[in-house]
Amino acid sequence: MSIILLTNGSDEAHALAHRMRTVGPGLSRVITTEPELQHDGKIRRFVRGTIDWLRMKKVRMDPLVREALDTEARLRRKAWGELHASTWMNGVRHPLAGVEYTHVQDINSQEVVDLLERERPELLLVYGTKILKEPVLRTARRGVLNAHCSILPEYRGVRSEFWQCHDEAYDHVGITIHLVDVGVDTGMVLFQQHTEAGEDPDPFRLRTRNTLAVIEHYPEVARAFLAGELRPFPQTQGRTRTFKGVDITLERKVALYGRLARKG
Repeated sequence: MSIILLTNGSDEAHALAHRMRTVGPGLSRVITTEPELQHDGKIRRFVRGTIDWLRMKKVRMDPLVREALDTEARLRRKAWGELHASTWMNGVRHPLAGVEYTHVQDINSQEVVDLLERERPELLLVYGTKILKEPVLRTARRGVLNAHCSILPEYRGVRSEFWQCHDEAYDHVGITIHLVDVGVDTGMVLFQQHTEAGEDPDPFRLRTRNTLAVIEHYPEVARAFLAGELRPFPQTQGRTRTFKGVDITLERKVALYGRLARKG
């Protein structure tokens, strides 16, 4: 049975692949968009980063801005340490025996579509990629699964934890594993679990907890789906909009991380 994981080159993606092999339905191939191959994305990030730097240079002397940005960096480092302290992250960088690894620049490229059409996978598993286009989605015989860090239908799109903390909407914190359709995080739901926000939640700590929950539950959900043990149910429309990365402006960062700094 051909089961393919579409993901990125992060440590957590490797941890998921290892656990998928251990307790999930197994894997025949992992297709990754390694950071060093994403040239266009690197250029865009460089340009955007340069613009942000120029903007921040003008306001860096503002103590409120400085406090917020320093708080963001501190919280990110702390969450990164917590994530990598998990036993699931140990030794995940070595490749899985018997699994083919393919590194590509664009997950929606014709190269990927051609490969998938040749292999006709039973199931595609998605973690940490950009939005998949219809030619990729059509290649899976049984379906395409994705893990999203929010209790859908609320907070579709990217960086859900930022917006949940921004809105103080912690009742929507958690993970959803769902079938993928042509919309953005709109497919039928297979599994949901709330994540404990805890005291003084921040976006990076919530992301770490959600990531570990995905690594724990995604493999078993995939196995149960293939076995016909899960009944998908449709989403409602939802009350929050679908968020994009560009929605997280410097002003919104200052508002959120400034508030978190004052709490800390």
